[in-house]
Amino acid sequence: TLRNGQRQITAILVPGDMCDLEAVLCGWADCGIMTLTPCIFGEIPLEQIADPLQQGPELARALLSQLLRDQAIASERVLSLGQRTALQRLAHLFCELQERLQAVGLADEDGYDLPLLQAELADLTGMTNVHVNRTLKEMRSQNLIRWQKGRLSLLDRPALARLAEFEPAYLRVP
Repeated sequence: TLRNGQRQITAILVPGDMCDLEAVLCGWADCGIMTLTPCIFGEIPLEQIADPLQQGPELARALLSQLLRDQAIASERVLSLGQRTALQRLAHLFCELQERLQAVGLADEDGYDLPLLQAELADLTGMTNVHVNRTLKEMRSQNLIRWQKGRLSLLDRPALARLAEFEPAYLRVP
């Protein structure tokens, strides 16, 4: 968040994600965290993960996997901000969330709950509210999505993935 109130949302966490693991391991955070929906969280004492190798190779592997996945998602977000069109940015985000939410049982083949406001989509995609609104309208006119009452329906998931050039392999870090 800048002094003038402008902000950039840099990540969306879904159930099961660790909240800013890099900050936990470094001992400091450079951002704030807020929830968009009611959530339950667990706290892991720092001493239990500060030296993951001491706790065992399984924990070290799990933490490394989480860090690599977080980095891959962040790299895709940077690519979106720098090179994707507005349509591609939203399409990619919607496809990514479909994959991530489906993996934790919170999405079906047709879509998922998306409790974001257009202003939050703007802060996530580096667009203005007006541009997000126009882009969503364009996606609706192409029969790619329907977004009503907090539910995003992916009407033509293959076309949405083609538009976004979405390849979900980056989400499947071993």
